Amino acid sequence: MKKVSILSFSIFLLSFLSFQDDAQYYKNLDARKTDGSTTYFSLAKNDIVAESEAWDVSFNRTSITIKGTYTLIEKPFEQIKEVPQNKEFSAGDRPIKDWYDYDAGTHTIFTIPNKVYILRSADEKVYTKFQVISYYKDAPETPVSGQNDPGFYTFRFQRSQEGKISFGK
Repeated sequence: MKKVSILSFSIFLLSFLSFQDDAQYYKNLDARKTDGSTTYFSLAKNDIVAESEAWDVSFNRTSITIKGTYTLIEKPFEQIKEVPQNKEFSAGDRPIKDWYDYDAGTHTIFTIPNKVYILRSADEKVYTKFQVISYYKDAPETPVSGQNDPGFYTFRFQRSQEGKISFGK
């Protein structure tokens, strides 16, 4: 009986892992600073860094700033396999404003599905696709104002290999 259970579990685990993408996730980045300070994030390190270090994305309450150049693709994250060759890249270093919708009736922020940003490194050798998943702690599927803590970003990203325009393995 144990051999069957171990075999079944192994088959389940292998099939589960085969459906996983190689995107990286960061959950509950705290951007609630009331003193106006900003949280800086390095996609290469997958971690929060000081402003004086190399950073790619910064967060301050509902404000997200992408450092460097980027383009927006309105398509599911999983469907973006490579950097589109016909897209222009905008200068960064200014807040992006189109990643969420605000419901004034419930005072709730909803991320807009299929908003994926492609960031280009300063040396133009690495691309990263980046998507905000949630603005609320623990990323509830349907956030409710007053019940979920705002200001905690969950996002995912996937970097290309140096010199490549494709994402994934």
